[in-house]
Amino acid sequence: MTLSADVPVNVSVDGNSATATAARPGQRIRAQFTDPSADFIGVGLSGNTVNQTTYINLIGPAGGSGTS
Repeated sequence: MTLSADVPVNVSVDGNSATATAARPGQRIRAQFTDPSADFIGVGLSGNTVNQTTYINLIGPAGGSGTS
């Protein structure tokens, strides 16, 4: 079994889109951004070529999901 490190991607709120490629099945892409105290943030995924279910998880600064 081979484990792969996360693929890091830096994105900007209201910035250009970013491209990321997972080299192995099960590899995670970790996009990091700073939220400028917005009340709402939208996240989208397009051009996905993975033929399995793909999940998007938002993780707060304390490590848990959500905004705290």
